[in-house]
Amino acid sequence: MERYIYKTSLKNGTSVVFRLIKLLDKEWLRTGYSALSFRSQFYRFISPPRQLSEKDLKYLTEVDNKNHVAVVAFALKDSHKSAVGVARYVKLADCPDSAEFAITVADAYQGMGVGTVFFRLLAEHALGNSVRNLIGYVLGENLAMLKILEHYNLSMVREEGSTLKITIPLDKQAR
Repeated sequence: MERYIYKTSLKNGTSVVFRLIKLLDKEWLRTGYSALSFRSQFYRFISPPRQLSEKDLKYLTEVDNKNHVAVVAFALKDSHKSAVGVARYVKLADCPDSAEFAITVADAYQGMGVGTVFFRLLAEHALGNSVRNLIGYVLGENLAMLKILEHYNLSMVREEGSTLKITIPLDKQAR
């Protein structure tokens, strides 16, 4: 997936391209994060920073595409490119056949199928990268993410507060 690119059309007909994150995406990530509603920031980070620091940006963009994989999406409209979202997984050091995943979709593109495509791309890549389980921490009120994941053979455990730890075995996933 070194030069991975996937193109699709959203429910509203918008063309979207998905590719691996690049170092050049730091500014896009900074701006995109600032444009997210507090609700979207909260659903992604639970304790969201007001803005992404240089250290955050380095961590989020300087990935090895083996142990830490990140995919970004951009909408293509009239030769203009706009940010849609980012998804990632990070292999767990103490359990390398498992990885923690996270997905963020810009508010304007939520509910259009972007999260579903992101999860499918992450799962396909992870399975090819010797990951057998994807683990995510999702707030119980994040119904959109829970709807994306309900199609998979998952297990859910309530963690602190309303946080749910979701484990999805990739070899048994629904299609």
